[in-house]
Amino acid sequence: MEFSCKEERLPSLEELWKRSSIKARTNLPDSNQNVCDYLYQSCKNNLSDVAIEYDPIYEVESTKITYRKLFQMIRAAARAYKQIGVKRGEIVTVCLPSFVESIVSFYALNLIGAVPSYIHPLASSEEIKYYLKETKSNTFISYSDNYNNFKDVVQELGIKNVIITSPLDALSLKVKLKLLLKGFKKNVDSYPEGYLKYQDFIRNGRKYFGKVRDVLLPTEMCAITRTSGTTGKSKGVMTSSFAFNEMTRQIAEETPNLFRGDKELLVLPPYPVYVICNNIHMCLSRGITVIVSPKVDYSNIHKYFVKYEINAIQAIPSIIDAMVNDLEFDKKNIDLGSLKFIVSGGGELTTRSKEDVTNFLRKHHSNINITVGYGLAEIGSCAVCTFGEKVKDGCVGRPLNDTKMMIVNKDTGKECTYCEPGEIYLTGPCLMNGYYNNEEETNEIFQVIKNNDGKNVTRLKTGDIGEIDEKGYLKYVGRDKRKTMIVDLANNTVSKISNEYVEDLIVGNYKSGTVMDSVVISVPSVKSLNKLKAFILVKDFDTDPKQISFEINEKCEKALRKGTSPIEYIFMEGVDAPLVSVPLTKAMKKDFKVLEQYERNHNYSSQPEIISTENGCKIKIKARVRIKKS
Repeated sequence: MEFSCKEERLPSLEELWKRSSIKARTNLPDSNQNVCDYLYQSCKNNLSDVAIEYDPIYEVESTKITYRKLFQMIRAAARAYKQIGVKRGEIVTVCLPSFVESIVSFYALNLIGAVPSYIHPLASSEEIKYYLKETKSNTFISYSDNYNNFKDVVQELGIKNVIITSPLDALSLKVKLKLLLKGFKKNVDSYPEGYLKYQDFIRNGRKYFGKVRDVLLPTEMCAITRTSGTTGKSKGVMTSSFAFNEMTRQIAEETPNLFRGDKELLVLPPYPVYVICNNIHMCLSRGITVIVSPKVDYSNIHKYFVKYEINAIQAIPSIIDAMVNDLEFDKKNIDLGSLKFIVSGGGELTTRSKEDVTNFLRKHHSNINITVGYGLAEIGSCAVCTFGEKVKDGCVGRPLNDTKMMIVNKDTGKECTYCEPGEIYLTGPCLMNGYYNNEEETNEIFQVIKNNDGKNVTRLKTGDIGEIDEKGYLKYVGRDKRKTMIVDLANNTVSKISNEYVEDLIVGNYKSGTVMDSVVISVPSVKSLNKLKAFILVKDFDTDPKQISFEINEKCEKALRKGTSPIEYIFMEGVDAPLVSVPLTKAMKKDFKVLEQYERNHNYSSQPEIISTENGCKIKIKARVRIKKS
């Protein structure tokens, strides 16, 4: 059906996107059960199949973990958590990279009715302290290389149980022996009294002979993840087992070309809800083997396609770009004919990048198209997806089968018609239970409205701007929130940093002066996708920019995770009169766009740098202080 975008029709009533829906039949169990039971019911007849291939050292063969072994590991971990006193409803903080122990803990804690709270594996000491205090968590599991980052925090807070893992813990005895023969020596770490190395933790669990199973209801909170990885102030998203299972079902219905025995490469650590749900729970429940490496070598990602014949990869734009730019694919003439599903999420993939990916895939004998999508942690991560369909530039796909979408005019509160931009509203079975211990924010993001049959429906106000085209596909216009994605390729992590949070962090009194206000902007970076720069307004004209920059940077380095603090501090002053405010729009909001545009266009010349703002103010740059990063 073709019609003019000007016609007054309501997309949420017509749901044209359903015409493209596949909704294939799946063999998945009922979603109305906890995630651990769901996984077992999905795979109980295929216990000899390989669930995980663990590959911490590429040059050595991987450790294959069957579903039978995985369920044994889950039960052993569940007993171990019970032995150290973890009870039903208790929150356990998990701060791990792509380790098998992170996956095992997700299901083990679910089995005993406890709740994992996942935080970034490179979270700063300040972040770890914030999250532990927020959730009143008394059990903390992390890894040996992170010890210096958390040791003072857990001592200060008096955390009862501290469990330490190593990337080698999950290796099979056979692989460990091979490593010894190759001359590999494992560091023997010593920790304060009360710490438990993971293997000792598991052995200690053998002493437990009480009741293990104490599961939560499917609709109760199953896990806490973070809204964006934003330092210090990110909200804890409470997701239920039912939501995890429903996301698995909806994705499975749209990807019937993925089969039991296929292989997916895990390229991001399992701490965001998207990775835990779509890369771990969805794959394992469908019998798709997950290739787990604590530190994926992005610059040589071809190695994994040679070693494992990968069938699926769900990544972010920078990793997709790294794959396309890996020249070894051409040199070795690597055939990607077995690749069935390639996804780029968590950020925009440009039209040029899509073309490059398509050419790359065709060159290596793959006929699939890259899949892009849109979603938030608050609705189980993925809400809208292209599933490899060819769509217009800027379109991010159609809603999952049981996910509802509406575009709302922010001024009138009424639904927008086709091709009319407004705020994206979503609802569906994967909607979060709410923000942890934050009823005010929960009430603010949820809106209860009556649907066509008069029943109340809770919709999620995303804060993002989009429009629905004449075929029912979502075009993503932009964020109504200011967040910056920074990729750490060396450590296999991604951070989304709130620019507003960093601005608040910078403002304050320092030994060499006072920062009255700041505007933090995002600038492109080849190595990390984006970096931050901070425009600074100081109180006193004679403040030494270099000295106060070092003091600001020291504060940011302590509060923000490694590699995410601003790379440059830019000091502003008025041209015609003393500057009393950062650049503002006519609506009296920070005019970060004019500063972003200025940074894109200026040439660092020795001439005075003048910025004209929307409200008529003229500003010049007094000084720039570049921070050297280690």
